[in-house]
Amino acid sequence: MIVQLNKEGRPINPGDIGENITSKGVPYENFSPNKRYSIGEIEIQISEPCNHCGNLKILEYIGKEKWSEFKKVMKNRRGWYARVLKEGMIRKGDVIHQLD
Repeated sequence: MIVQLNKEGRPINPGDIGENITSKGVPYENFSPNKRYSIGEIEIQISEPCNHCGNLKILEYIGKEKWSEFKKVMKNRRGWYARVLKEGMIRKGDVIHQLD
């Protein structure tokens, strides 16, 4: 998602929009509520899509002036909340495996 947003001219960096895990190569549409995944040692279950967070207004390239537009751009692209089913370590480059 970050790569696509960058291609659209939005200078978003990993972590800017509040994500804890950033994936590459797994389309947003592949995730949905109740699907389970393993990443490294952990297991998670997707619970629901993330909502827009007003704290993103503090990003210098969004600000209050562009907030309304940015919310529209991010609709259905913000990410997912997930519950941790099994704690553990994950590392950059760990592969995401769907368990269901």
